Formats: sequence, C-alpha cells, structure tokens
Amino acid sequence: DSNGNSVIHKAASLGHAEVLMQLLERTGAKPDLVNGSLATPLHLACKNARMDAAKFLVGCGVDANSQDEHGQNSLLICCIHGHFELARMLIEASISGHLPEPLEIDSKDHRGLSPLNCAAIKGDFDLVKLLIINGSASVDSPSPKGCTPLLYAARGGYAEVVRFLLHRGASPLVQDHAGGTVLHHAIEKGHTEVLSVLQEQGIDVHTSIEIPDNAGRTPVFEAIDNHESPMIVRLLTKPRKDGGFEAKLNIMNYNGQTPLFSAAREGHFEIIKFMIEECDCRVDLTGGELFKEDYDEAEERYDSLEEKFFMEAYKNCMTPLHVAVALGYEDIMMYLVQQGANPNLQTKIKGYTALHLAVLANKPEIIIELLTKTQANP
Repeated sequence: DSNGNSVIHKAASLGHAEVLMQLLERTGAKPDLVNGSLATPLHLACKNARMDAAKFLVGCGVDANSQDEHGQNSLLICCIHGHFELARMLIEASISGHLPEPLEIDSKDHRGLSPLNCAAIKGDFDLVKLLIINGSASVDSPSPKGCTPLLYAARGGYAEVVRFLLHRGASPLVQDHAGGTVLHHAIEKGHTEVLSVLQEQGIDVHTSIEIPDNAGRTPVFEAIDNHESPMIVRLLTKPRKDGGFEAKLNIMNYNGQTPLFSAAREGHFEIIKFMIEECDCRVDLTGGELFKEDYDEAEERYDSLEEKFFMEAYKNCMTPLHVAVALGYEDIMMYLVQQGANPNLQTKIKGYTALHLAVLANKPEIIIELLTKTQANP
C-alpha cells in the first residue's frame, strides 16, 4: 500500500496467524520485511495486540530488537500500548533462547524513553514489575528531561507503582533537569495518595520537602501555585507527629517571592487565610527582608546561583498586599489589611505604595477601598 505495507504486514496487523503461515510458505517472503515506516510484521502485531501472530513470527526467528522509524523495538511498542501479555511473551522467548538475540529490555527510542519509562508513564503496575524483575538495567533510568520512572509514576498519581519502585531501590531524592523532585511532581497534580506512600515507606520527606527546583521553588510553592484549596498546603505544613511534613512558609524562591506572595498572586484566598491564621505566616514578609535577615544561610544555600538572583530577592520587596492590589483582588486586599498588612509600605525599586499600584493598574474600586477603609496615605 502507500505506506509500503505488504500483505504480510496486513495479516500481522489483523492477527491472522494462519494466513501469515500460508503466505510465508507459498511466497517465500521474509517474515521481518519492513514497510515505509521501518515497521516489521512483529512490530504491527505487537502494536495491535495480536498474540497469535506475534507468537508465530517469533517462532520464525525474527529479530525482536529491530527498530522502526521512531527507534522503537517490539518490547517498547508493547509497553507504549500497554500490552502486558505480549511483553511477557517476548521476554519469556528471550529467556528460553527462542530469539536469535537476547531481547534489549532497556532499548530507548528517539525520544530517549525506555520500556520502563513508558510503563511508568502509563502507570501499568504489571508491566513495571515484569520489566524490573526480568532485568531492566536501572530502576532510576532517566529520560532526556531527567525524569526517572519514579517521577513519572508520581506525576501520574500511580501510588502502587510508586510503592513498588521505592521497594526496588528507586531514589526518592532524584531531581529532573528542572530540579523537580518526586514531591514536586506529585503535589503539582494533587496526588495525596502518592504523598501517603512516600511517608509509609519511611522516605526522608522532611529533607526533600525543602529541596528547591531550579527556580528556588520548594514543593509548598507547587501546592500554592496549582491548587486553590488549602488541603495540600495543610498536609505539607502539619507537624511530623501529626503525619505532616513541617514545610516552611517564611521562605523565598530565587525571584525573592514568598509562599504568601505566590498565593496572593494566584488569588488563592483560602490558602492565604490558612497560612496566616494557622501557620503564623508573616503578612508583610518580603523576599528582600528574608535575604537581609538570613544572608549567611542564603549565601551558603545558593552560592552556585548567579548574583542576579540575590539582587532580585533584595530589590523586589513587594508584599502580598502589593500584588493583591496590582491584580485587583479586593477581598484578599481587605483581608490582608485586617490581618495587619501595612498599606503604606513601599517597594524597593520605585517606592510604590499599595495606592500607587492601584492607580497604575487603573483599579478605581481598589483605590476607593484603600482610601476609605484603610490607613493608606493619599
């Protein structure tokens, strides 16, 4: 056909093992003939879950390690499409010596993904277990983006897979190329069951809860940026004795922003209330303040960063009130003022107060509220 598929490819794709046998016997065609996409009949049988056809082709001695145009061998194709029984058949055929060459269980495609990566992405517990038990080289094999099977499973919320990978020695402190940890990935998507697995497995989550990504964002920033409900922030900040993580809130990222600032920026009112009323979060705290108060610790922690990060933290000095005003969050603005936020604090860069920012943002309702209901200086 137009993609170079012979009748043998069609028969394999449709699972017609008897037809395959007749075609090969009568025409003398090669059982590993490739089409225009470099796919063999075995590739197509694996893609379409045609067990009988795949078994027949394996019995013909075809090369299960040959790769299609995407760099995918037969096992990888099985894992991409979630075909456990076919994957097991190929592995067993390799172990029993029924393949011309041992099956390459860790072969990577042109994206840099291995069968184990693909199984973890899908959250296929049976496939993950099959691959690891049968010799997948590294449980921490990373993708080109630095994501290990554990990070993929955590991001997908596959708690059972996470538990198994940890049991088999996966590193819970590994970071991808953006600096994301297993906690960052699980929290971004709101997978609290994965957090529970990490705790029950005795992982040192109290260390990893303070590991920043490449932007200086600890997992608590991930929770604030991606969820309006305070549920995950509450879990992260609870004392360890109560099953929590004791995440710190009076901290800053590399742009000089605090968790409270981030919550104000996102308009997450309930999170703001929780952090102030239950966690003693400092209402007027700025990244610049933290930088000055904790210079030695910051210098030790961030000594590999370029100086501009320090300057950002020092120069910013915008409070949560400033950002709430600038973005027009009237309810958050009034709540922060009621909790003691100072409307007359000035930004470091241009000396703007909350009122300045309301004028610049053209927020007449905010201006009226500031002038009539707060101690803002006109």
